[in-house]
Amino acid sequence: MNRICILSPVWPSYTWLASALEKMLDEFWEDHPPLYFCGPSRNPECKEWLAGNFDEFKGKNWTWNLREGVRAARAMGYEEVYLINEEHVPVASCNSQYLNVDLPNQANNLNACYVSLFGWDNKRFCSKSSCLKESDGAWMHLVGKKDPRFHLHPAWWRVDALEACCDLVLADGGRNGSAWHFEKTCDDWDVERLQAMRLGCFQISAGHSGEPALTRNEMCLRLLHRWICNKAMAIFPLLPSSLLRNVWCRMWEFDNVVSHGAYPMAFSGVLAKGRINSAFIRACNRSAEGKLWLSKIYAMWEKQLKCRMP
Repeated sequence: MNRICILSPVWPSYTWLASALEKMLDEFWEDHPPLYFCGPSRNPECKEWLAGNFDEFKGKNWTWNLREGVRAARAMGYEEVYLINEEHVPVASCNSQYLNVDLPNQANNLNACYVSLFGWDNKRFCSKSSCLKESDGAWMHLVGKKDPRFHLHPAWWRVDALEACCDLVLADGGRNGSAWHFEKTCDDWDVERLQAMRLGCFQISAGHSGEPALTRNEMCLRLLHRWICNKAMAIFPLLPSSLLRNVWCRMWEFDNVVSHGAYPMAFSGVLAKGRINSAFIRACNRSAEGKLWLSKIYAMWEKQLKCRMP
């Protein structure tokens, strides 16, 4: 545990969500690693906010702020981090044994540099990469050209790999260093600087790592659902008009996904298109604890909106 922490980069307009993440981690992830926030704006309700040169771009460069946090974590001796953005709060009980012990140990045994906590068996991604043997938890080895490597939903990272990704993005001075820019740049198959690290990218199986794990029948239904949704996703770029594509997206809700796994999450986070994410609402409504947190987040959000009013 002393080699790993949780690092959460906070966008200035989402600072209010940092306290929700901290408190929900305390409730849902037992004995979680130390949590550190990084960003130009601080939430006084949060315990640990890293010092760094976060004002260089007045908070407008997301990757700069992340790299400052990574360097601060490395200076404190951390070799690995769980990277969790402020709006990717857990929506149910985490598999603490898996996250605290099993996943880091397996990641190091495999010489991994990135392990996504958003399971490959959810409907959002389509990949033909092979999975490891069942005894290794059915991890998918992300070696396909279009696999979701270095994406910014919650994931385990080796610190040197995360810093290398930040350096790569910031080397492109003509771009704004946004989270979207980070993913697009680091996901580029042809970038030579990340070629060696790509071999160490994995994605867990949500169904096998959840608390509790899915039954065999539940897993079969999940994989069938994923197969159908991926077929529907393949049709999207072939539709002849933006109107049809918008209708198709609303019908299938490609981003409206809740991951059951070791770190239960709504894929799009707490907010989506200027409102509370419907997937997040659906996930929270599954339990009494989730409903309570949903009401608290609504109250935080309404308070934030009132603060912005002239």
